[in-house]
Amino acid sequence: MKKGIALLLVLLSLLSILAGCGGDSSPSAANPADAPSSSGNDSDATAGGSPSSDEPVYLAWAGPMTGDSQQYGDTAIEAIKIAVEDINANGGVLNGRELVVDYYDDKNDPTEAVNVANMIIDTGKYTAVIGHFGSATCMVVAPIYQEAGLTMYSATCSHADMTSVGEYIFRNLLTQATEATAYADFIYTDMGYDTVGVIYLNDDWGKNVYDYFAKRYEERGGTIVVAEKISSGQTQDLSPMLAKIKDANPDCFFSIAYYNDTAQMLIQSDALDLNIQKVVSTAVYKQELIDIAGDLADGVLLLNIFPTGCELPAFTHVMDAYQENTGKM
Repeated sequence: MKKGIALLLVLLSLLSILAGCGGDSSPSAANPADAPSSSGNDSDATAGGSPSSDEPVYLAWAGPMTGDSQQYGDTAIEAIKIAVEDINANGGVLNGRELVVDYYDDKNDPTEAVNVANMIIDTGKYTAVIGHFGSATCMVVAPIYQEAGLTMYSATCSHADMTSVGEYIFRNLLTQATEATAYADFIYTDMGYDTVGVIYLNDDWGKNVYDYFAKRYEERGGTIVVAEKISSGQTQDLSPMLAKIKDANPDCFFSIAYYNDTAQMLIQSDALDLNIQKVVSTAVYKQELIDIAGDLADGVLLLNIFPTGCELPAFTHVMDAYQENTGKM
């Protein structure tokens, strides 16, 4: 899960910050139009989030509840539910106030994300926004939240330029300047692969990962023999790109995409007998990759920046609660 373990822990950390300052919160808005309004007096709240002292503290979450990236949103929502339950069970936030999170579906679509951001701001209800999910959505909404003076905190946006938008924009994740550079170092130096074929998403996240990866890999002495762009969930026939990579015969193939597109790459690679080492980014750290690709995921090298064997109490508590609530690891 990328944005599996990452979401579970960093979202918990944000909500714990509020708890340090001071029931079950189920998804309440499958569609932005269904987002609930404040149960208190809206005149007591501002866009900066200043409700009266006896009211709940409201946060908005924005991310994919439907569409191709829904599973990432499902993980995030479950993480928030765990955190909210823990925090409210231990006295709430800010001297006993209840913490409430409302959920907005942006489908991980930049246009929809702008609509959601404006809706969140217009309510005048929220202290901060958790989200959005991908760099493509985060980079278009960050200036909107910055201008409104509403804090935006993304657990999953790794675009190197995100936080430079302004003082209200935060993240809790390595940037691609660090992560993608480490990918290049590992593939070239640790694995000893001098040539690579790449397929990457043609959005802010995919291009940012590819740019930093390519720069470092070529600095090291590696050669990118093929680099092809795709649109997530829209490029169905990947065989021409994969055939081009097969003809170039690189040492390995690197997918910079989410789990659904990456699973299709594995399936279509098998049909073409593209029998080279497959490498994938931490974005596909999701059970759904194996659910779709099955045995074709065997032997795939997943470059992961998150711990999988951590035994710290906070980590095990979240992972145990997640498994109990969802039946997933």
